[in-house]
Amino acid sequence: MHCKKWFILFVLLLSANLLFSQDNKFLNPQIKLSGEYFPNVAMDDSLDSKFGFSKATIGLMYPLLSERNSLTNELEYKTVVALLNVNASYSLPYFSFLDKQHQLLSATVGPSLIYNTGDKNTYLAGIAGGFAQDLEILGSLTPRFSGHALFKHKTRGNFSYHLGVVYSYSYGRGLPLPIIGCVIRTSKKSKLKIKKK
Repeated sequence: MHCKKWFILFVLLLSANLLFSQDNKFLNPQIKLSGEYFPNVAMDDSLDSKFGFSKATIGLMYPLLSERNSLTNELEYKTVVALLNVNASYSLPYFSFLDKQHQLLSATVGPSLIYNTGDKNTYLAGIAGGFAQDLEILGSLTPRFSGHALFKHKTRGNFSYHLGVVYSYSYGRGLPLPIIGCVIRTSKKSKLKIKKK
């Protein structure tokens, strides 16, 4: 039964991709794999306690729509991108003072949109639903939702600022947080980013 649902989802995604396909499509599906490892280190010399961490992550970015239209002969483009994002991770934190260690599983899925007007403005938005749970209590999943909306404006060749809002989970509850930041390009190969949430 689960295989049938996954097959139907795959056919729907493929159909949407073919429906929106254009001659100017420029993005392809991507799969990302990453891993983290933090060796066990002492937390407190007096208690002889240690902490360690390892994590594996897999992600899929599937373009439902990727369209880039030339506006001028000066390589200026109007760009519209709609993506389906799927991410999953498995984490193993280690605390020496715990008899039974935690195994954490998290997964999210949701669409995102990027629209560049072709001049100096870019709009980004996305929503996602998922869960972050200990494997011991997977039977009672708690869904979590997150999202973001961001406006970026390039004022000159070496400076841009962005404003927006993000809804994310912190300390077990959802919080809307503002985003303010800027990017200063110091040379062709380097830039300075300043961001405040």
